[in-house]
Amino acid sequence: MKLRALAPFVMAALIGAAIAICLSLDPGSTVSTDDRTAMGTTSQNRQSVTLAAYERDQRLLRALGPVRSDPFTVAPRAPPAPIRIAPPPPIVAPAPPAAPPFPYRFVGRVIGAAGEPVVYLAKDQRLLAVHGKGDLGDGYRVDELTDRRMVITHGASQQQTVIEFGVDPGSQSAP
Repeated sequence: MKLRALAPFVMAALIGAAIAICLSLDPGSTVSTDDRTAMGTTSQNRQSVTLAAYERDQRLLRALGPVRSDPFTVAPRAPPAPIRIAPPPPIVAPAPPAAPPFPYRFVGRVIGAAGEPVVYLAKDQRLLAVHGKGDLGDGYRVDELTDRRMVITHGASQQQTVIEFGVDPGSQSAP
């Protein structure tokens, strides 16, 4: 029972000794360097043994190829690509609401007693006489009233409606 417990340790020692013997031999020689030293080898023999070991190492390095990198150092990583954040779209104020279609229709115009123009507009069954600037109702106001045109503005959208009257044939002077 005790031998079975010691068997792995004995095997490991034998394998280690075999490896040590193999590494200490010169190519083509059956005697280890320790044996040569014990037999009274000269310093020249010792130099040839170290030279042979160096040549063996060089052959091994040529067989493996050039050294690519040190396996015990961590290669620096490339920095991550910068994250590009798209600029937010410009803030645009919403367009004012569109004015509803102009609810009045032009009926006619006359020149009043004081010489000011009076314009008649109709909406549904109602007739409206406009004498100057002011509020028409339904969000519309008269901004300009002359003998040639009338400018009406919708209050919420600031859109303007222009009604051109033209020129009376009798009011033009002859050249």
